[in-house]
Amino acid sequence: LFKEAGADFNESDKEGNTALMHMCMYDESLTAEKLQLFKEAGADFNKHEDIQQATALMHMCDLGQSLTVEKLRLFKEAGADFNESDSRGSTALMRMCGNARSLTVGKLQLFKEAGADFNKSDSRGSTALMRMCLHDPLALNDRPMGVEKLQVFKEAGTDFTKRNSRGSTALMHLFLNGMCTRYGGRSMTAKKLDLFKEAGAEFTDRDADDFALLMLI
Repeated sequence: LFKEAGADFNESDKEGNTALMHMCMYDESLTAEKLQLFKEAGADFNKHEDIQQATALMHMCDLGQSLTVEKLRLFKEAGADFNESDSRGSTALMRMCGNARSLTVGKLQLFKEAGADFNKSDSRGSTALMRMCLHDPLALNDRPMGVEKLQVFKEAGTDFTKRNSRGSTALMHLFLNGMCTRYGGRSMTAKKLDLFKEAGAEFTDRDADDFALLMLI
């Protein structure tokens, strides 16, 4: 009805948010059909709002469980740039990886297909891999999905040796995550460590506080 009435789907409020952004921020029942309508109406899927410089895709990646591969694919088909970053340097991929409950192998694969840069760093030097290793319990255990997620990062050409502003690597984050979960040291399995080793991760690194990996077990 709005489309037929000639509504401008790219109008924004005083903070630069469009109708698409509002839906992606607040509507957990957001459907692929609604997104398809915005696409057909010529909505700009790459607009940035004025405060955090976030895009609709970034907001949608914050929603959690309601984020689906189908919705991400519609953003891709609508020409969304999966490498845009907000005022803090965070990309949609980083936001999704920081939300453990929303992260699946299928979503990571879609970002890879959309040309997302898996090596981008935010203003603190953190990458999507670091966020996943720090926040996602499924990256820790022996279930296939945990290892498969790490495998997608490897296949996407991720640099497993990158450090953030504190000198921490993704592998250090993985160990820290293990310390904060019920899995504890048991989460450090040979299968995961072998993958990090194959990807070139350094096991002798120390962070800015001079902590070594062995001290985090």
